[in-house]
Amino acid sequence: DLLQSQRSFRFAALAKWLGIFSVMLSYSFLPDFGSHVLATVFWIILIGQVSVVRVRSDLACWSLMRQLPISNQRYLLVGLSPVYLLAVLASVIGLILSAIIFRTPLGGLVVLIPGMAAITVCMAVFDVIRRSRSDLLLTGSVPELSAGGIFLGLIVAAVPVLVDALVPGAFGLVLAALLSVGLGILAYSLAVHSFRYIDTS
Repeated sequence: DLLQSQRSFRFAALAKWLGIFSVMLSYSFLPDFGSHVLATVFWIILIGQVSVVRVRSDLACWSLMRQLPISNQRYLLVGLSPVYLLAVLASVIGLILSAIIFRTPLGGLVVLIPGMAAITVCMAVFDVIRRSRSDLLLTGSVPELSAGGIFLGLIVAAVPVLVDALVPGAFGLVLAALLSVGLGILAYSLAVHSFRYIDTS
């Protein structure tokens, strides 16, 4: 794992992590709802791109990986936890600093970030895994994150945001937060389910 991390490190990846932080840092500065939507879309795209790096690196070693005595569920949970936690941490810190610098209310987005990040990470990984074929993986051919995978993540992640916008008050925010967590768990389950069937493709 450490060896893969060292070999796969690129400054472009660091720039994407800085982009995730910067999007949330500029959130309070953005003037209207449309700008917030565009920033959120960009945030989801960046998280989706960084989420699949490790999984694609592992799938490129399919002949070794398939022999590891680790369940698919545990592999994805352990493999995706660092990128998920880092995405949430970078986003929350950026959003809090944004509220402090521009002296604006923190807003409900900070509550939705953990669930939305889970949705984005898992849907991106699901897209890569569902298009993987064992015969191609044995030759080191691993699918990239597709535009369809990014779009699917955008659609699912937009659901709790819409609920928060349409249902007023604290009840709407709590409902949206619970929904985002539930959809994140569902996206994780889809990724695990797809992983089980790579050998049959």
